[in-house]
Amino acid sequence: MKKYIAIALLLFCQSLQAVQLPDDFDAVYSIEKLGTSIAELKLSLRNKNNNISYESHTEARGVLALFSDERVDEISQLQWNEKLEHACLQNYQFIRKNKGKKNQQFSLSWDKQNNITVKGIYAGKAFNLNESAMIWDRLSVQLALAADLKSESKIQDKYIYNIIDKGKVAQYQFEYLKDEVMRVNDKQYNVIKIKRPHRSGTRTTYLWLARELDFLPVKIDQYRKGELHLSMTLNKFTPKQN
Repeated sequence: MKKYIAIALLLFCQSLQAVQLPDDFDAVYSIEKLGTSIAELKLSLRNKNNNISYESHTEARGVLALFSDERVDEISQLQWNEKLEHACLQNYQFIRKNKGKKNQQFSLSWDKQNNITVKGIYAGKAFNLNESAMIWDRLSVQLALAADLKSESKIQDKYIYNIIDKGKVAQYQFEYLKDEVMRVNDKQYNVIKIKRPHRSGTRTTYLWLARELDFLPVKIDQYRKGELHLSMTLNKFTPKQN
């Protein structure tokens, strides 16, 4: 199941200013493989008194649901830091219901010099990291990229972020390709097309981020060895009142 929903977990920076955070929302995506629906992802953002919760919940759908009741929950919790003047990642969890061997969770703390200490568990093994640069996880990096895109008058060619994954620090690189107009489920969006090459060199993910939705993705395609492998499409977007 994980390989079928990985595209959904690899969607969005260096500063998350409060005015740049998206408003609270709920979004529902369908995930397809070879034109067949295999999963549904529910994405939500809640900001209460500068405590931010960003959550992704994915369940098997369609034919896949006949063989699996798999569920994946991914939760990023951030908090507005008055001293640093941006939102900082506090906790992250990746929980896979039936196959939890590679579950991951960690927490972050800052000292007076803003050095970051990370303590967590991946695949049942504890890990500790010390970082001096801003750090994200696979989910909250979406908010980081969205904030950067929203704050800039001119989009840069590349955006690179440090993230924690599998108990280690890695880099996600996003490359701006072009602006487009895209129709998704009978709604038209002004989108920017982004490319994310994977470190393996065999996979490439393309994202279409809608300006009207604070650069939330409306479509994601993942290619393997040059062929379309998975697609994720926005089915429903619901803004929420704070």
